[in-house]
Amino acid sequence: MGDDAPRWLTYRHAADALGITPEAIAARARRRRWPKRTRNDSGEVEIAVPADQFPSSDTKPPRLAQDAPPTPEAPTPPTPSPDALAAIVGPLTGLLERERADRLTLQGQADALREDLHSARLEAAKATGEAALERLRREAAEKRAADLERQLAEARTRRRWWWLWRR
Repeated sequence: MGDDAPRWLTYRHAADALGITPEAIAARARRRRWPKRTRNDSGEVEIAVPADQFPSSDTKPPRLAQDAPPTPEAPTPPTPSPDALAAIVGPLTGLLERERADRLTLQGQADALREDLHSARLEAAKATGEAALERLRREAAEKRAADLERQLAEARTRRRWWWLWRR
């Protein structure tokens, strides 16, 4: 196989060879539209990694984060004395109690506002129902008035004809 021929590797093997994660290899293969194929024997997907992607033998391959040397441990801070802790914790405890009291006050206010909102919604629903009822009453009254006007017009028409017949 020539030096410039692509190598068919699985995503995992290509990631190991290039020193990056399999997800990065998959993204690179999609971006650069490297050919891929599925093996018949194992069903694994292989990609054709161009030869120019592999580091030359004179350069050292990049190391993965898991190969990185352990970082030196930071020195542990000295343990504070009980008096120093009490000086820190005392004001924080008071602050915590004030925050709890404020939370309870705000929670009470929120509950009162929820009750007001519920009452307002009930009143709005009641007003909406009353408005709908009044609209229906108005429509019924308009219908009755139109019916009475029609009856009156019919009565006037009959009356005229009666007078004409009598002559």
